Amino acid sequence: MGLEGLGQQHGWALFVGVWIAGLLGSWHCAGMCGAFSVIAARGERPILSQLAYHLGRLFTYSILASLLHSLGLGFRNVFYWLGVPQWGILLFVALVSLWAAFLAFGLWDRIPG
Repeated sequence: MGLEGLGQQHGWALFVGVWIAGLLGSWHCAGMCGAFSVIAARGERPILSQLAYHLGRLFTYSILASLLHSLGLGFRNVFYWLGVPQWGILLFVALVSLWAAFLAFGLWDRIPG
């Protein structure tokens, strides 16, 4: 079974998981974007400034998501072309993510060997 039917089979679990991730990620948004939002609200036309800010933010996130989605599809197609099964792709992504986390937190140098 591939990931295509995941949303239909586990719809509520997926929805709740994404909702919780969004809720936890809102602290990141408040810290990173909160100051820009406050600055945008301090003008002669605060509603227009806020609208322009949020539309620009949504446009930027949409473009970035489209680019990353295209990159992911490209990787998936290369793996399929090479004959790598679905679990192999997931294992590869998990290992690269783990490697990136080790590098980000400086744990890679602490591994003996």
